[in-house]
Amino acid sequence: MTEIVRLHINLNRETAAELDRLSKAHGLSLTEVVRRAISLYGFINDEVAAGRTVTTGTRRKRRELVLL
Repeated sequence: MTEIVRLHINLNRETAAELDRLSKAHGLSLTEVVRRAISLYGFINDEVAAGRTVTTGTRRKRRELVLL
């Protein structure tokens, strides 16, 4: 079993509200939303580091995701 590490983080009100909104919208715990966000951030970071782009969009319009 994976060892659990407890963290204490500080979020501004807007970020905390978005975390809560995502949690409720998908029926997930706050912890699971954070886990998924970190996994997604890691995936995008690895793709960009490998020289690839990550895009989203429709058939008519594409947008590139950029990590700041």
